[in-house]
Amino acid sequence: MHLLIVHDGTSRLERIGSFLPALTNLGCEISIYSEALNVAPLSFHSHIQNVPPLLRCPSLRQHLFEANGHYHAVLFSSPLAAETYRETVSLLSPKSALLCDSAGFLVPPDFLPSGSASSLERAKLAISCCDILLVGSPLEYERAQILIGERVCIRLLRTVVRPQDTIPREAVSSKTMCILLAGDFERSSESNALSDFLDSILPLLHRGGCTPELLVQGHGLSPSLRARARSLGAQIIPDTGNLLPYHIANCIVAPNSDFDGEKPEVLRAMATGLPVLSSFYVARYFDPRHSVNMLIASSKLAIAESVIALCNGSETSTDITRAARKACIHERSHTIAEETFATLLEGDLTNSTKGARYAQEYHRG
Repeated sequence: MHLLIVHDGTSRLERIGSFLPALTNLGCEISIYSEALNVAPLSFHSHIQNVPPLLRCPSLRQHLFEANGHYHAVLFSSPLAAETYRETVSLLSPKSALLCDSAGFLVPPDFLPSGSASSLERAKLAISCCDILLVGSPLEYERAQILIGERVCIRLLRTVVRPQDTIPREAVSSKTMCILLAGDFERSSESNALSDFLDSILPLLHRGGCTPELLVQGHGLSPSLRARARSLGAQIIPDTGNLLPYHIANCIVAPNSDFDGEKPEVLRAMATGLPVLSSFYVARYFDPRHSVNMLIASSKLAIAESVIALCNGSETSTDITRAARKACIHERSHTIAEETFATLLEGDLTNSTKGARYAQEYHRG
């Protein structure tokens, strides 16, 4: 099977990248097109190995014209990608089955920031023209059933975790509290969350008698934010593939408060067994039940109090990390991803009219 992944150039690719090993093991030949190639090198998360070749072409239209019906299926990395490129793909590769990853777009209206209603409507329209929609959480699955109904085949597929990320961390014996703040700081939501923690939450910790060490891991820090973090004694770790921070910190804090999708750093922390403190906006992509596999806090004071509780290694903290690791190991393995994609390739996709050509060749070879 020849699969083309179409990326809009803005959404994070860690989730799509986590599926690549499963697709490769099933014999898929994968190519990737991204608008990001026109402005900057496209980088998957550093832990992804054997990334397929990136298409070096002026436009998707030109590539599909030259491909002349080569692709059996096209996977849009987000509804935005589907909205942008769906007509081009349908025109120049009409027999390709269309898949779309929700990328966290299908959230209840109560969680949408102002001005996002029209974006959701456009996303619904683009998704409705696809054959298969992949969603990353039960919350998104339920929402997709309400918004899309039976017009599209909806399949739940959790972001996959690497086996090395599930290696349990040892108990931290240091008496000094250590907090990990990790993310893609080129994104305004991530940098704003870090800035807010340094300016508003850290002083609350100090007033409460807690003086933690800070680990800031991620790329894209602005010079001013980097200087601010260092002035407060934070250690900057640009290598996002380095797992050491997840094994030496007492907790990871992810207080993002806007529409940002699933954070791979939170997923890695859950798999490693590092306690997670999050806002509900982040937690809803995992399991939005307080004190089940992460602590959820909304106010700055609540975040500060929860950080102290997590760093002190309470029994609640132990229960949370145990539940989180168990969920990751049982729900986010490569085996489950392969089984899900095998079902898609042998059933859902071949039953779609656009996948007729693929069905013949898949079962023949």
